[in-house]
Amino acid sequence: MSKESLRNFRTPRESELGLLRIKNAAGLEIAALPNGCLFAIEHDDGRGRTMLNQTLGSPLGGSMARILLRTEAWTAEAVGPGAVVRFGAGSDRFVWAGGTRGLHHRVTLWPHPTQSLWAWRLELRNASEAALSCDAILVQDLGLGERNFVTGNEAFASQYIGHHIVVHPRFGPVITSRQNLAQFGRHPWAAHGCFEGAKSFATDALQLFGPAYRDAASIDLPFGATLPGVLLQHEAA
Repeated sequence: MSKESLRNFRTPRESELGLLRIKNAAGLEIAALPNGCLFAIEHDDGRGRTMLNQTLGSPLGGSMARILLRTEAWTAEAVGPGAVVRFGAGSDRFVWAGGTRGLHHRVTLWPHPTQSLWAWRLELRNASEAALSCDAILVQDLGLGERNFVTGNEAFASQYIGHHIVVHPRFGPVITSRQNLAQFGRHPWAAHGCFEGAKSFATDALQLFGPAYRDAASIDLPFGATLPGVLLQHEAA
């Protein structure tokens, strides 16, 4: 092989990805790629930096995190690698806006100014003449550990995450997740719920991204089919 035929390449460094960032006074920082996919959600309390997601977003493949918008006739991504939207960043929020078959959707991701919490807000407007029933599914991968620990072996980190479901009279099932392998001498945790009331839940990506997903290249969970509502402790929390 001649020297002229040799090719060298390297993957881009984080500083070269053009990341957009929002952060608050509590040490919470959310980074997104220019393609509108989440790169990382991290929290720094001064003693250590915890990555809440399991996999870092990619300029090519996007990220596991997404919001699925389901109607009786179709399913689309309002946020995620397959979302056809306009994406923008303000000083304290990210916004995804688009439309699918006459249904206009706008998603806002906003971290609280002073507390370690963030909120997703989905707004819908039906521009068609017919009534439309719909719902949404939030998908968030969890690592809950120091970045090198999580990305060194994502499956290993996931197996140490314990989940507990709290049924709230208003919010419905709330998923509380704890990293049982100590990070900086502590155990990071997170809670996910819905202000308007969640109907069901899933705790592992196998319940969404199983063999059927690989065959169809999409999540086969049509409108009316609920999440399993069963605890599953596997390799992709």
